[in-house]
Amino acid sequence: MKYSLYLLVLLSFFSCAVNRVIINSDGQAYTDLMDTGKVISGLPNLYIETVTDSREMKANIGLAKTGTLGDFSPIETSRPFSEEVKYVLEKQFLKKGFLISAASKNVLKLDISKFELKESPPRTVPERSYCYLGATVNFYSVDEQRDVLISKVNIELSSPESFDATKYLDKTFVTCLAQLVSKLAIDPKVQEVLRFSYK
Repeated sequence: MKYSLYLLVLLSFFSCAVNRVIINSDGQAYTDLMDTGKVISGLPNLYIETVTDSREMKANIGLAKTGTLGDFSPIETSRPFSEEVKYVLEKQFLKKGFLISAASKNVLKLDISKFELKESPPRTVPERSYCYLGATVNFYSVDEQRDVLISKVNIELSSPESFDATKYLDKTFVTCLAQLVSKLAIDPKVQEVLRFSYK
């Protein structure tokens, strides 16, 4: 009887050991899924003024397979979602050669309508993680006192195969936002507005 009770408690512990998965956004993106371009002329500068979270479901950013019984746990960011996105975007813009400054006359406003991380279905080996992002990017010119560019961006990506997709959700999260930066950097309209060349 005591042994059965101990086994029940042990199984309960392992199945509930991970109540949530917290994203570490200081990690690196998947290099194989990124372009290697950088700013080669001009000094594009911008200020990310707002990141608006317009997702219908804001409780988490997806579900991860955790626990010995294949339970699902919510995936969350370590700080409020909008702050986390802004933090990663600023880092990725800097890596591409952009200047981030609150004094910039080029103001970027981001409205995220969709952001979701997922993993392969249960009993799938090897595994992958997936990211789906939908956003509207608005560039506002302080000098001209008007919106100079409004662009809709959609990103879908899947990670390389692994035997534990949960372990690499950090990289998938960062890569998804890094791809957003890349899409903006290679956009001729963005290059025209911010006066830079990218290669």
